[in-house]
Amino acid sequence: MSDKTWWLKCETSKGMFPDELAVESKTIDGLVFSFFINPIFVKEPKIEGENYVKVWLYANNGPSCSIKLPEYPFETSNCVNVSREQLMEA
Repeated sequence: MSDKTWWLKCETSKGMFPDELAVESKTIDGLVFSFFINPIFVKEPKIEGENYVKVWLYANNGPSCSIKLPEYPFETSNCVNVSREQLMEA
């Protein structure tokens, strides 16, 4: 796995507690995943709506990339496949 971080396009909103944000994004198959996270992992922690969350890229397969999320989503593991278009180099 690469130690280089990337940004994954997501939607953020207020979490249940003041020191967390809710994050939602999609896999390459269009399945939604979501989790709560410390704002230090979010590019613009004060913005609700379109945003970016820090991830680690471990496989780049052209249009599909395998990434590790900083937290475990409710719906899946913390390793997911996303579209390359959803990623931006940090």
